Order: sequence, then structure tokens, then C-alpha cells
Amino acid sequence: MASSSPVPETRYHARSISMPTRSHPNTLQIDEALKKLKSLETPQTLKSEAICVRLSHLVELYNSFQDLLQVPLTQKAIVRIQDEKWVSDALDGSIRLLDLCGVAKDILMQMNEHVKDLQSVLRRRGGDSGVEAKIGSYVTFRTKMKKDINKYLKELKRTGTDKQSPDFSIISHQDHDHLQKVITVLGEVRTITISIFQSLVSYMQPLKAKVTSRWSLASKLMPKGKVACEGQHEDMSEVECVDVAVDSLYRHFSSKHAGLEIVQKVQRGLESLEASIEGLENGLECTFRQLIKTRVSLLNILSH
Repeated sequence: MASSSPVPETRYHARSISMPTRSHPNTLQIDEALKKLKSLETPQTLKSEAICVRLSHLVELYNSFQDLLQVPLTQKAIVRIQDEKWVSDALDGSIRLLDLCGVAKDILMQMNEHVKDLQSVLRRRGGDSGVEAKIGSYVTFRTKMKKDINKYLKELKRTGTDKQSPDFSIISHQDHDHLQKVITVLGEVRTITISIFQSLVSYMQPLKAKVTSRWSLASKLMPKGKVACEGQHEDMSEVECVDVAVDSLYRHFSSKHAGLEIVQKVQRGLESLEASIEGLENGLECTFRQLIKTRVSLLNILSH
């Protein structure tokens, strides 16, 4: 009798640790990727290097999510709720993310074009009037971009608040646990994607009120013939630094003090910004492809 009593205890304990609450290896990878991305959400995320790093980790996150969608249990659970509103909402959400990513790509492309145009006219130096006109065109573009970005950020906010859950009562208990995890993961992946889009577009945002005060202060503190650029302001992004530099150059043209040294410093700032934008464009293009793959995977699951 004494020797037989531990047996049921051992069996009961084994059942306890083997219950279907154990996470699938793919979800564990995704959890780690999400933790990594969240740890990178710092004030420095408005620097291009930090945003590029987050985009790179985001691509890895989507790769892991793609693997999760290929798991038979995942596909079985999604098929069982294919008539639920959540499924159509998830597909609509994938389209919205693609649209938002496309708009962000357009913003970067337009900015890069204007940066290159300004670089070109500064290299040619065909006449001060031509340079001044091109600077004026850049400032006008940046003013328009501010409105476009504000509109985009509002759309991001609306997209982030759209959340739906399916009716879990129509699926088995085993599918329930796994599907609930998949839905949670999909929501978190979507949230972190929106967060990164927000950081990227905010990076392109023209000088805000709090930065404008630094702009004015920099104008007062700069010696005559100097221009703010090349990282004097560590809390400013590459875009903000160029905005300050272009404004300073414009004022120097107006006062007839636009020397070669000032122009060269602005050129170096523009070259640095161009490289930063191209890095962001590459990261965003990789993200765009992952968004397409995710949507295609969902459609393939539902078509079988």
C-alpha cells in the first residue's frame, strides 16, 4: 500500500505540466522578438539608426509570425472561424497596414528627391538667386509635408484602435488556447508595426514648437558666418538638423553672407540625411514585403 500511493501523485503531476497551456516554439520566438522591439522604444528612436534597427527586428518578427501561420494547428483554428467578423477585420487590417506602409514609403521618397535637388543646386552654384529659389521650394515642401504627416499620424491612431475578437465558443478547447495566442500575437505585431511607422514618420516631421525654440536659440548663439549642422545638437534628428541648416543658409543668402564654408556644411548635412533616408527606405521596403506575405498567407489558409 505504501509503495503504491506515490503513483497517482506522479501521474497527476505529469498531467499538470503537460496541459495545453504550454506555448508553441514559434510563439516563444515571437514573444522574444516583441520584447526586443519594446526594449528599443527609447527617446533615441527618432534617430535614423535606431529606426533602422527596429525595422530590421520587425522583419524578423514577421518571419517568425509567418512560421506560426504555417503550423497546422494555426491553420485549422483560423479555418474554423473563417466566417467570423474577426477574420474579415484581420484581412482589412492587413490592407490598411499595407496602405500605411505605402504612404510612409512615398513620404521618404519625396523627401529624398527634395534633398537630392537641393544638393544638386548647391553643387552647381549657378547663381545665388537659383540657390535661394531652391531653398524656398524646400521650405514650402516641408510646410506641406507637416500637414501630410499630421494627417498620416491621425490615421495611424485610428488604425491602432480597431480591435476585434472572434467567438471562441465555436471551436474546440485545444484550438481555443492556440487561437487565442495567435490572435494576441497578431494584435501585438500590428501594434508594434504601427508604433514603428509612427516613429519613422515622426522622424520626418518638420521642426515642432519645442524644436523651433531651439532653432531660434541656435540662431542667436551661432557666430556670424556659421551654420547649425554636423551634430552640434545631440537631441536633434538628422532631419531637424538639416531644417535648421537650410534656414540658416537662407538667412545668410538674404544678408549676403553665404560663404563657401557654410554651403559645404549644408551639403555634408544633406549627404548624411540622404544616406539615412535610403537606409530607412530599404528597411521599409523589406517590411512592405513581409506585410504582403502575411496577407497572402492568411488568404491561402482561408482558401483551403
